[in-house]
Parts: sequence; C-alpha cells; structure tokens
Amino acid sequence: MRLITLGKILENCVKKLFFLFVLMVSASFGWANEADKSSLITQLNHVKLFSSEFNQDVLDESGRILQHSSGKMQFVRPALFYWNVASPNPQTIWYRNKTLIVFDPELMQATIKKIQAKNDPSMLPVMLLTGDAALALKEFNVGFYKQKYVLTPKSKEGERLLIRLVLELNSSNGAIQEIQYQTVLGQMTKITFSDVSVNHALDQTLFSQQLPPGTDKVDVS
Repeated sequence: MRLITLGKILENCVKKLFFLFVLMVSASFGWANEADKSSLITQLNHVKLFSSEFNQDVLDESGRILQHSSGKMQFVRPALFYWNVASPNPQTIWYRNKTLIVFDPELMQATIKKIQAKNDPSMLPVMLLTGDAALALKEFNVGFYKQKYVLTPKSKEGERLLIRLVLELNSSNGAIQEIQYQTVLGQMTKITFSDVSVNHALDQTLFSQQLPPGTDKVDVS
C-alpha cells in the first residue's frame, strides 16, 4: 500500500489552489477586457466632429526621435479624415470614400490607395476616428492601464504591421489626447493633440479639396 506523505498532500493542494487562482484571474481579465472595450467604444463614438493641432514623433527602440512633424487635423465620423503636415515637409492626407490620398506638394505627386481596413492594421488609428469603433476594435483585445487604453491584435495575422496601439482620452469629453502605436519594425509613433475642438462646426470644405492640376497620381491599391 502506497503511503501519501503530508508534503505530497500539501503539494497537491497548492497545485489545485494555483490552478483555481489562474482560472479566477483569467475570468476576471476577460470581464475587464470586455468592460474596457465597451467603455472605449462609447467614448470614441461620442466624438462626431473633431479638430486639433498635432505634434508627431517617430522614435526608435531606444526612444530616440527619428522624425518630428506638426500640423493640423480634423475628422467627421463617419469616414472623413483630413491631416495636414505644416513642417518640416508639407504634406496633406485625406481619407474619403474608403480611399487614402497622400499629397506631396513639393513633388506634385499623390499616392492613392483603396483601403480594406480589415486587411490593413496600419489603418486602425484612422478607422477608430472615422468609422464604427465597435467594428474597428472587433479583432483587438482592449485593456485599461494607467489611464490609457492599450489595444493588441487578437491574431498573429493582425500583428503583421501593428503590435499595439495606446490611446489616452480626455475623461470629460472622450476626445483623444494622445495616440501611440508600435510596428513590427520596432519603431513607435507618438501623436499628441492640442487646441482641441469636439463636436463643434468644422470647415468641411477641407475634406473635399481637389488635387492641383498637373499632379502626378500613383495608384497603389
């Protein structure tokens, strides 16, 4: 007859308790994740009209700034986005009719791309601002840490370009104050917004601006 020592009994108890603890933590995280996602969706969808100035920095893995730019932007939910870089190199970006247009006035060249958002994780920031937040977040896990929402792709396919995205929102009106996103190349982009206007009238002619005559158009769809 095999004897079971007190040490063995305690070891089995510890294992069972640890397994139960893991299940409880996993369940709690699942509930928190859905609650965080629901909160984020509500706040994002509340902002229908938005305009601001911005500063954008691209940083390497060590946090060194590789590129800095600044300008103005605005969006109307759903599906209209305007981004104008004033310095150091002028550039205008439009998102309209599910098409992304990037215009370089110095080169007089425009890159045009039809967007399939579900196949292009790099478009997630624009989709969150201009589209249905619930649909944009469908393939992402959402957590809330240190007053910021952290988004990570659910699948490896979603990590082809984007590893994670961090959003900091104004608690009073849901307006985005800062966006950070990291790519598989290790670079991180940080965008901070200032002089923000939420749900007030915008100059919507900016969304319908046409490219200047003579612009070289490059379709990369």
